[in-house]
Amino acid sequence: GAVLVFYTVDHYTLLQFTKTAGLLAAVGLLIITDAIIFRKNILSFLAGSLLFALAVLFRFEMVIFAVGYAGLLLLFWFFENIRKLIPDGYFKPGRIMCYVISVLILAGSCGLFYVSEAKNNSTKELKNYHEYNYYRYSYVDYSVYDDYKKDPERYESTGLAADDFFLIRKWYFDYDGAASKENLSKIKEVYDSTSSGESRTPVKTLKKTVKQVASKMKDRTVIGCHIILLILIALYAMIKGRRRSILYVLAVGVSTFTLYFMLNYMGRSIYRVLFIIDLAATLWLLYSALWRDSCAGADDESADEEDGRPVIVKGALVILMVLVIAAAGLGSLAAYRKSIEKHNSIKVMSADMEELVSQDKDHVYVFSTLDKRYDKDYLTPLKAPELHENVFTFGSWGTKSPYLNDRMKAYGLNNVFRDIIDNDKVYVIDNHNAEKMEKYLDRWYGESLGGKKVRYEKVDDISGSKFWRVVTE
Repeated sequence: GAVLVFYTVDHYTLLQFTKTAGLLAAVGLLIITDAIIFRKNILSFLAGSLLFALAVLFRFEMVIFAVGYAGLLLLFWFFENIRKLIPDGYFKPGRIMCYVISVLILAGSCGLFYVSEAKNNSTKELKNYHEYNYYRYSYVDYSVYDDYKKDPERYESTGLAADDFFLIRKWYFDYDGAASKENLSKIKEVYDSTSSGESRTPVKTLKKTVKQVASKMKDRTVIGCHIILLILIALYAMIKGRRRSILYVLAVGVSTFTLYFMLNYMGRSIYRVLFIIDLAATLWLLYSALWRDSCAGADDESADEEDGRPVIVKGALVILMVLVIAAAGLGSLAAYRKSIEKHNSIKVMSADMEELVSQDKDHVYVFSTLDKRYDKDYLTPLKAPELHENVFTFGSWGTKSPYLNDRMKAYGLNNVFRDIIDNDKVYVIDNHNAEKMEKYLDRWYGESLGGKKVRYEKVDDISGSKFWRVVTE
């Protein structure tokens, strides 16, 4: 329970549907695994299956990690107990019915996902949105910009400038300009054809992965705290468990490192995916450690004899590891508190800003994505944050979605790049890239403006946020 809270605190402060899917899938399959090993009733199977089904509906692709770790534990358990499965009643009709019902629910949830996907592409607008979203995350979720900086000449065929690549990386998605679906498609084609070359060999990726893990542990980042906890639980599992359980611990460790390696090799080593991997590995390791016989599935009177260690020594080692894990957990919680404080200070909208956008419904406020702040109730449990209808960003997950397009049209906007120029109803909030955006808008829309120069004119500075109007001269 404490470990789950450890992860859910982080999940809540950085709420994201990918992590929600991973959390639900891991817990759901853990409940099913426990029901299989300890021959629990149908209610346990149903509870776990429904949680997994909910995870699939959040994000189908992210349940694969939980499936892998669950399968690994069940594989070890099966081969250790293959001779006892039939005598112990694991294949009685009632048990088989539980297995079949769970499989049907799990398969049905996957089928429901594909029905949902068909629905999501049922209109031209939705289809365009999903196609654009595919190319959008193919850029920002991978190391495209880093690859571009290493060798810009490879990307000359796209016809884009260095600032275009930079702004797209910073979530400026001008779908009528540099970040059009056609341009993003060209970029992806170049990246896919070159990224597997000398710049991403297995040896280089291995070195990068080792450095990444060491750096995160040293700096006590969120992922670093996860890795430290995972290592401590692995040591605890090896001390508390039987000698043969060391093989399982090593298998989990190798699997986890391999997944880190694969993500780095793909150029997609992003935080939310690492969260899911760490969570799944931690839960299954802890499960096998706390319930020593879970891998055996039955009582074994010879366990202590097989282990070969005096009970008092083993007990002392277990107590020592519990104390070490507790101390590490307290230290990590302190790191999490700092993370929450930092999140509140840089991600929550100031009172002055919130009052302004809430009361001034006659104007539109367009934020650079990195400068966008959340409503003050964003971190308040069970209270939905207020949605400011007149607030937009230059790019988000919802770019080109019918929902966002309808909101923009209500304020006379079809594109938050072109339509902000000489628009008295629009304020732009951008603390970092105003100069680059001046040049960008001039380069992409100057000809349609009759040769006029685009200029960012500063209007105000509220709570450290710079307000601009975009004008021509």
